[in-house]
This record gives sequence, C-alpha cells and structure tokens, in this order.
Amino acid sequence: MIPVDAPAIRRPTANRDTIGTTRIAGAGLSDHPFLIDPDTKSPMNYGAICDGTARPLSTRYTTLAAAQSVYGATLVTALNQDIDTVAWQSALATGRLVTFPSGRICTLRARLTLAVTGGIIGDGTGRFVANATDFSATVLASNASDTLIRSDQGRNIVLRGFGVAFTSAPDSFTRAVAVTRASGILVERLDLSGFNAGNLIEIDSSTDARVQDNVIRDGLLDRSGSTSQLTGIAIDDNLVSGVASRRVQITGNTIRNLLVTAAFRASYGYQSDGITVLPSAIDVAVTDNTVIGVGEGIDFQASGGKIAGNTVRVSYQFGIKLIHGASNNTVSSNAVTCPGIGGITVWGGSAKASADNMVVGNSVTEVNCLGEYDRNTTWAFGAADNGLAHPSNNNTFVRNVASGGEKATAAYYWAGVGTGNTANSAQISGDYRRPSLAPPFNGTPMSATLKAIKAH
Repeated sequence: MIPVDAPAIRRPTANRDTIGTTRIAGAGLSDHPFLIDPDTKSPMNYGAICDGTARPLSTRYTTLAAAQSVYGATLVTALNQDIDTVAWQSALATGRLVTFPSGRICTLRARLTLAVTGGIIGDGTGRFVANATDFSATVLASNASDTLIRSDQGRNIVLRGFGVAFTSAPDSFTRAVAVTRASGILVERLDLSGFNAGNLIEIDSSTDARVQDNVIRDGLLDRSGSTSQLTGIAIDDNLVSGVASRRVQITGNTIRNLLVTAAFRASYGYQSDGITVLPSAIDVAVTDNTVIGVGEGIDFQASGGKIAGNTVRVSYQFGIKLIHGASNNTVSSNAVTCPGIGGITVWGGSAKASADNMVVGNSVTEVNCLGEYDRNTTWAFGAADNGLAHPSNNNTFVRNVASGGEKATAAYYWAGVGTGNTANSAQISGDYRRPSLAPPFNGTPMSATLKAIKAH
C-alpha cells in the first residue's frame, strides 16, 4: 500500500445553499429553522474554552453540586468530565444550531447527542479533537462501537463546516457521525481524519439526506481480531426495524487514504470502502465524488440508484462494485484508474440476483497498476456470480472505454451462470490480452456478448 497525494479539496458550487438563503438544497429537504429564525447558540456561552487542551470540571468547580447547579444533575455526574464537552452538550440540548467558534479547537471526550432539531454549523476553521481512549465502548473485547456525534429521530438536522481530528487506539472502533431515523439531513463540509474502524459518516433509516463536500481522510484499519471495515460514508449499515433510507444524495465528497495495516490485510484483505450503500436504501444518488486510496471505491448494493461522475483512483480491489441484488441502477460517466482486481463489476447476490443495471460511458484504465495481482486474474469491466447463490443477469455495458491493460487479462470478464449480460460499442486498447474472457464456471461459460469493438 502506498499513500496517495491529496487532491484539491472541492468547494461547494454556486447552486448549493449558504446561510441566509431560504432553503437547504436537496430533494425533499424541509426548511431548517435557522433559515427563518437566525438565533443560534455558542458553546462559549456555556463555558467552553476551546483552546485544544482538555480540562475537567474540577478545575472550575470545587464540588459536584456546584457543577450540577450550572449544567444539571443529568448531564454532570462527575467532576472529571470535560469542560468543552459538557458545554457543547448543553448548547446542543437547546435544539438550536450551535455555531462552531471560528478557528478554535474544542476537546471532545464523550459523545455529543443532538436534540430533535438543530445541529452544528461552522466556517470550516474550527475542529474537535478526540481520543479513542476516552470512549470506553470501543473496547474490542465487547465488540462494541461508539459514536462521537449522534442524532436519533431528529428532523432538519445540520452538521456543517467543522473538523474532527481523531487519535485512534489499537482495536478501537469509533464512528464520527451517525444519524438514525431522521428526516431533512444536511452533512456538509466536514473534515474527518485519523479514524481506524467503522463508518465515519453513517445515515440509517432516514429520509431526505444530503451528504456533500466532506473530506474524509487518512484512516488506518488496524484491528487485530476483527473483520471490521473502515468506510467513509455508509447508508443503512445499521438498519432500524427494517425501515429503509430514502432519497439520499452523496455528492462532491473527497475520500482519500483509508488504508489497512499489513497484518490486517494478511488476515482479512482490504476491508476499506469509500462509499457503501446497503440493499435496503431507496433512491440513492452517488455523484461527483473523488475516492483515492481505498480497498473499494464504491460498494453499491441497493436498487434504482444512480452512480455518476465519480473519480476513483487506486482502489486496491475494485473501483465500483454492484453486489447482493443491486438492480436497475445506472452507472455512468465514472472514471476509474488503477483498480487492483476489477474496474466496474456486477457481482451476484446472496439473496437475489444483481440484474438490469446499465453501465454506460465509463472509463477504466491501468488495471492492476501496482502489480499486486496475477495478470490473469484482473479486468476492466465484468459480470460474475462470484460464488453467490444468485447470478448477475441482463446487465448492459454500453460505450465504455478500457485502456492501460498491460497488467490485466481482459477488458470484459464474464463468469458464472447468469444470462443476458452484454457489452456494446466498447472501446478497448490493444494492450489487453483479450477483449473478452468467459472462463468455464460450473461447467459452462456465462452467456454473454461483446460486439462493436473499436480498438484505440
């Protein structure tokens, strides 16, 4: 594994919202209260210091009763609690938006829980600093996890314009942001770094969510006894009562260098994803994201979605993978460079077939560029059962470009018992050993066609 140079951080485009406009951009998002009522809170007014140094309440209050008289007995139970953390929680409990102090570094030593409304907004210059050793629920032996900032059953929640710098510990498992059973969600322009396991932005069982223009970077999965993953953005990974997330937009995010240690890779492989969408999610669009230096760029398992305009570079296994019944999706205008095994692949499913996906106008180049795999086992585009119970059927690949195949076998790889998979109007560079490969699988090659090949 190699670190990858960081791209320029993407900034919001003109059609995205700014404070003072009348609506948060995004399909179905409701007006947020701060747009019609500008009253916000500051953690500084609740006693926060935010100079980057953790201080217990005991440095300010001589007795527990004195601290409880200010913050309440429910919130404060011991004088060793962190001043910044208690102040932030007090401000968030108002249900208002809390403004992150410009340029300040606030310590975070316990989970922040949002009220039913509200959230955090900043100008991008302030950040939380947190250490895994302060979150006891991350202990591997319990196979538990913790979350730094959490919203449950909220509405019109906004998290925007601040950073979280995390110091991990061996075998810790801590999410940065988790939003569950909420509606009208905007997670924007966060800068999250240093995490070593878990989903860094997780949306579960929620509707009308927009996750945009965030930077998620520099994580290292190092758990010694678990097959946990490190994932930048995940949708419905912890589904609540079978309720699916609906109308989710993941756009303009930059995810880079979510790596694994050599020891972890030897046991479990590259278990890191840029973006993961689980099968339950409905109407999910993954657009214009940049993912660099991960195990898999986009792992998409839902149906009826859109994956368009994304850039994936140096994905140690797959660039874009549709699997576990992903169906009726459109995958278009994506650029995948240096995938390890395959560029854009439709695998089968354990519960149902992955079928009727349209893969159109994408480019895949420099497959296996790091040379980690046998050349005979890598490809640009593919449809295969992958040993799963249900095959890949009726997937159409149109006007895709495969180039830079010096270290790959085939531009198109077909394997399994699926039927109706086709590739039309393909452009394939002459350095691929084969334009199409359909190896025997269960005694027969997959029924597939490749026509209108144009060498370039």
